Order: sequence, then structure tokens, then C-alpha cells
Amino acid sequence: MYRIVILSFVLATLFSCKNQTQINGTLEHAPEQYYNIDEMAFSGPVFVDSGRVNADGQFKAQFKNIDEEALYRIRFEKGKYILLALKPGEVASIKGNWDQLENYTLQGSKSSETLKGFLVNLRENINDIRTMQVIIDTLKGRKNTSDSLIASAESDIKNINARFMQYVKTFADTTESVASALFAVNMIKPAYEMPFLTSFYKNKYSFFIKQNSKTICRQLFEKHTSCYTSRSRTRKSGTRF
Repeated sequence: MYRIVILSFVLATLFSCKNQTQINGTLEHAPEQYYNIDEMAFSGPVFVDSGRVNADGQFKAQFKNIDEEALYRIRFEKGKYILLALKPGEVASIKGNWDQLENYTLQGSKSSETLKGFLVNLRENINDIRTMQVIIDTLKGRKNTSDSLIASAESDIKNINARFMQYVKTFADTTESVASALFAVNMIKPAYEMPFLTSFYKNKYSFFIKQNSKTICRQLFEKHTSCYTSRSRTRKSGTRF
């Protein structure tokens, strides 16, 4: 009987460790501050854990009862944040500089690395658009600027957006990270890309089932049904995408 109790305790401990997700962070020049960790669910942020960054810029968090990959946000008191795509049992190690937090490095979570790469491309695209918008505003503010020059700059912005949107769709379609795919696809506006979204939610359902993402699959089914219904209503009203 005693051996059975010991064995049960060992198995319970091993199972608990396997499903315990952990985050270890070290940020140089980071001020002492509190932070929250939220799961970025379909219905909105859900609080998971909280803690404090110490005087050495170190912080640590761990949480249990995670049975599938999900998107998490570390939201610092001073206004900055880090997004992670974590699977059960992963130990993510973050290192960086508070003054350039976007350049942090990451180990222990392949999905989070994939998501970080996507965020880098997103940031570069936003910077390109802002730069082009400044150029357009400058041209419009000058006298005797030809309409063709302004039209050319506006065409460049449209091309930048079109290229990035294609990148977003390709990323969402091909990444093996469930959380990263959903984060990317939520950037796509249904009014312009309804056929793609309907196809995405339909085709990704079986893939996510294989990834043991049952909760996400249920939400995907509801999202797909909503998209399909919305698309059908729009067609009936005669509106084109």
C-alpha cells in the first residue's frame, strides 16, 4: 500500500511538471515594476498570473492547467509588452534590453520564436507605411507638386500593403503554431478577404484537431460558421467584396 502511494505521488508530480509552463526573463536596464500575464483568448484577455521585475531586471512566472498552445501577453506596468505562443510544459527564457525591448531573444519555445519573426515583419511594414505617408504629406504640402508624383507615392503604399497582406495569409496558412496562425489571421479584414477567411477556418480545423487544440477548434468552428453566414447574407444583399 505504501509503495502504491509513493508511486501515485511520483506520477502526479511528473504529470504536474509536464503541464507546468514557465517563463524566465532578464531585461537589462529594466525598472522595478509589476507585470501581468494574460491569455489572449477569442473573447478577450484572461488574467493568468502576475509578478514583479526585480532590481536586476529578472522576473519569473509559472502556471499550470494548460492543455493546449495559446497566445500570452506579458504586460509590464511601464507600458511595454511581450507576446508569446506557449505550449504546455514549455520553459521560455527571455533576454533583452528594456530600452530596446523589441530586440529581445528567446529560447525554449519554437512557437514563440515563430511569432516573434512575424512581429518583426509586421513592425517593418508599419514603419514603411509611416515613411511613405510622411512623403505623401510632404508632397501635398508643397506647391506645384505634380499629381502624378503624389499618385505614384500612394500607389507605393497600396503595393506595400498588398505584399504584406499576402505575407500574412501565407504565414497563417503555413505556420505550425496554432496561436501564431490565429493571431495573424485576425489582422485580416473580413470585408476585403472573406473568401480567404472562410477557406482558412474550414481547412485549419482538421489541422488544429491534430495539434490537440480542442478549445480553439470549437471557437474556429463558431468563427467559420459566423463567416459563412455573414458571407451568405452579404451575397443576398448584393454587396461585393
